[in-house]
Amino acid sequence: MQGFAAAKKSLPNSLSKKLKLILAGGFHVGFLSAEGGKHYREYIAQFNQAIEETKLKYLRTDKVEEFIDVNKGNLDIIHLDRYLPEDRLKEIYAISRAFIANHTDMGQMHSGTVPEAMGASIPQIATKFYNALEMLADISTQESVPYKGQIIGLDIYRGQTAGFLIDPGIDSIAQISKSLDYMVRNPKDVESMSRKARSKARMMTWNNTALELVQYIFDLRARL
Repeated sequence: MQGFAAAKKSLPNSLSKKLKLILAGGFHVGFLSAEGGKHYREYIAQFNQAIEETKLKYLRTDKVEEFIDVNKGNLDIIHLDRYLPEDRLKEIYAISRAFIANHTDMGQMHSGTVPEAMGASIPQIATKFYNALEMLADISTQESVPYKGQIIGLDIYRGQTAGFLIDPGIDSIAQISKSLDYMVRNPKDVESMSRKARSKARMMTWNNTALELVQYIFDLRARL
């Protein structure tokens, strides 16, 4: 949230007012019930404090219809706090221009939301966990945080990725802000990232995956 708030402050008013943060989906039941809800209460307290400090206009709702209506209003953050089936998630993707996949577990091997957003032609701002590195930038590495301090897709490999890859933790705040600022100011580059995202995601469809498997089998047979 701090990164989003910093991006809004860095932009002229004509661009800043167009920047909205959508939080879609409810909290995991395990997180809600863990230690009698202790962690959930602590998170909400920190979240509310961040809202107060950043002065962002925030609305939390569990009604899809209200969410759709207020998304056109003068709010900065809209939180649709409820479980969302796949068809509803597709609607969220359809109204989004960028997707933030900010993971704390850098050993994360896979994330379903990364390819889903790519399939919807949405460029992403993701922490440098393995799945995001490979999907967004074709980088395969065992380093926990490769190119630490640099934004992949902006500081390095500019124009070659389907989004931006950032460091985890406190460093992500400034990097999210820098990435959002760039995306808002450079819509043509965002369109290019969108095309790259869609192209990469197309290779993961069932038909293309089956063709690759068949080709692999033929290659193995040819070696026998």
